[in-house]
Amino acid sequence: MYFLSIETATDVCCVAIHDAQQVIDNMVYLEANMHGNILNQLIEDILFKNKINIKEISAIAIGEGPGSYTGMRIGMSVAKGLCYALDIPLIGISTLETMIRQVEKNIALLEKYELIIASVDARRDQVFALAINNQIELFNKFIVLNDYDFSIFDNFTTIHLIGSGASKWHNYLHNKNIILHTEVMNASAMHESLMKKWGIKNFVDLAYAEPNYMKEAYVNVGAIS
Repeated sequence: MYFLSIETATDVCCVAIHDAQQVIDNMVYLEANMHGNILNQLIEDILFKNKINIKEISAIAIGEGPGSYTGMRIGMSVAKGLCYALDIPLIGISTLETMIRQVEKNIALLEKYELIIASVDARRDQVFALAINNQIELFNKFIVLNDYDFSIFDNFTTIHLIGSGASKWHNYLHNKNIILHTEVMNASAMHESLMKKWGIKNFVDLAYAEPNYMKEAYVNVGAIS
């Protein structure tokens, strides 16, 4: 039994192969804005490298976002197409949650006064962000930083930041101990969430599946002729 995970919501494009116990392999393509050109090739390459036939895949996990609108749509379209063709379930996983999982393994003990914030740049002074403390979610939403009440951070002395939106927090958290994590997005970090959702059959309805945009797509009306 094998599982394929796909994450395309950030600048990088990444895929991973799992079995029920562990991550078998992962591939990451670092050049930005190449998802449409490289995703299908990455999937072919990782299956070929590990001698796995696509028909052996039991389910596909897709990073739902939030993140790049184009990247999310490409990833979701490919994942849905494969699931339809193979008649297997689709599992949706938050991109921000996957970021959290990446850094949790590198933090020996998340103390009471420590916080992890995973965030994706959402233009100007805006981010999509998920904050976790001791497995408790503090927030998971679209944030306009220059109009945000930062008093909710008063009880935290150390804040771990990850993701493309991380640098935007510095001007507002200057009195905190900031630890910046520079891990590149990796679909292998989806393993725990994938297995949990597979176990309880928490699947996405293929007919209605769409990315988690978290806010309306930005459209420059003046640029449209």
